[in-house]
Amino acid sequence: MVKVYVSLCEKGVRNFNTVPKSLQEQVRTQIEADGYKINEDGTVVVA
Repeated sequence: MVKVYVSLCEKGVRNFNTVPKSLQEQVRTQIEADGYKINEDGTVVVA
């Protein structure tokens, strides 16, 4: 599931703030490893 949420967030389909709390830390780690940044409002942009 982490890969699915990462992909959707990076494509702008899903907001990071809507990811279940239990998965947010894993998703955040992978998004940052892929070279993206999570904004305060939950949007994900290229770092």
